[in-house]
Amino acid sequence: MNELDIAIKAAKEAGKIQMKNFGGQVSRTRKEDGTFVSEVDRKCERLIMEIIKKEFPESSFFGEEYGEHGQGEMKWLIDPLDGTHNYTRGIPIFAASIGMEKKGELQLGVLHFPLFGQTAVAEKRKGAFLNGKPMKVSETSEIREASIYTAAQKAQRQDGTFEATIGKIFKEVQDVRIFGAIAFGGLMVAQGSCDAVVAAKTTPYDVAALSVIVEEAGGRVTSIDGKKPPYISNCIISNNALHEKIAAEMEVPE
Repeated sequence: MNELDIAIKAAKEAGKIQMKNFGGQVSRTRKEDGTFVSEVDRKCERLIMEIIKKEFPESSFFGEEYGEHGQGEMKWLIDPLDGTHNYTRGIPIFAASIGMEKKGELQLGVLHFPLFGQTAVAEKRKGAFLNGKPMKVSETSEIREASIYTAAQKAQRQDGTFEATIGKIFKEVQDVRIFGAIAFGGLMVAQGSCDAVVAAKTTPYDVAALSVIVEEAGGRVTSIDGKKPPYISNCIISNNALHEKIAAEMEVPE
């Protein structure tokens, strides 16, 4: 099996764990950054790493729950359960997110939404697909016509990053949606259902997979000040036509 096949397998196996526990009593705890974690997150990340290491033992990893480890040039960036808050509250928007980079360049991304039965995949220069069908971003080019996704966690609202990243165009766009999972926002951009995502305080494992998928669908992903993913903390994920216009309205939080 090649790298993409293994990533798809790992994401779908994690999805089985998610589905087995969804809707039940899933305990969660709050991490230092204010976000939530559950035992399902940890189980999924352990399983994903086990599946990958069995096929590619020299891999290195950067995951949300277990951090960075390993020295291999094939580096897997994992958000085992994107949308933990949704998941533990019974809201059906959550996913397993797996990206892979070699020599500092993202090579592939997989987003698996088990409750929807949807798997988005992409490899560099090979296009983006949802359940085998090609995806393409929207052609919206005016901010006033745009539908955008954002995140509004408590920490982002309290320290001003929400206002800095989205406040200036909040009243200008057609509508603003909050899905509670950046992977879902990325999928919506890639398939043309949403025009852009503006998110503050992102992590590499948040954006690695969706970056490849959105770019292969014709979109663009950068930090607000133009840096390439995945090692960015404030990002714009867009259909490309809107990218520079949105960036011009944003401020880079200190």
